[in-house]
Amino acid sequence: MLDHVGMPVSDYAASKAFYLKVLSALGYDLVLEVSSEETGGHNHAGFGSGGQPQFWIGTGKPIKGRVHFAFTAKDRAAVRAFYAAALQVGGKDNGAPGLRPHYHDNYYGAFVLDPDGHNIEAVCHLKDNRGLESRFPVDITPYSPKTRRPEIAIANPRPRNHQKKTTGRIRSAALLRVPIPKLAPDRSIRSVLAALRGALLRGRLLRRLLHRLLLRCCLSHVNSLSLRF
Repeated sequence: MLDHVGMPVSDYAASKAFYLKVLSALGYDLVLEVSSEETGGHNHAGFGSGGQPQFWIGTGKPIKGRVHFAFTAKDRAAVRAFYAAALQVGGKDNGAPGLRPHYHDNYYGAFVLDPDGHNIEAVCHLKDNRGLESRFPVDITPYSPKTRRPEIAIANPRPRNHQKKTTGRIRSAALLRVPIPKLAPDRSIRSVLAALRGALLRGRLLRRLLHRLLLRCCLSHVNSLSLRF
């Protein structure tokens, strides 16, 4: 429907640096820049891919109010990379990466505010082909009051309203919690969390998860037999 869109910004240099960083995480780049001498008054920068600028920013009177732009991401990892890049260059969180099932089951997006406060989104509509993340959602907690350190929790795939009582208590919402060791001075918490999450999704921690699931199934079966006899 649209060939390209554009908007004026209050700080051209700051907005240009912001969009260079966040859009590169999605595979887009600065395609064309037009100077004020060429246009007769304003500078413009066009971002896109394949040599076609589709999103433009320029100098001029800023827009009053907030506009919303959503950029297509090739996969969910690109959405997360977009979000991390935006926060690194001064963007403000407006919705962490995650599923938005009120749109549709595979709507995976992240939202940030750009230097002018506009709502910028990266979205992927594709199903996660890895499978593990969708069946066993991973929750990364930057600080756990219980362990006083970051931890990773693999969520229970059974909905909370379907939890059953076993051995006199309600099953925990997390099947597995993995405390993260004390961080080395040369490793940032973001990089360690990303590494651990990647290891989990690649299956290195899957064996421990499966053992825990098997144990729960066995305990549930034993409890059901004890009730019958």
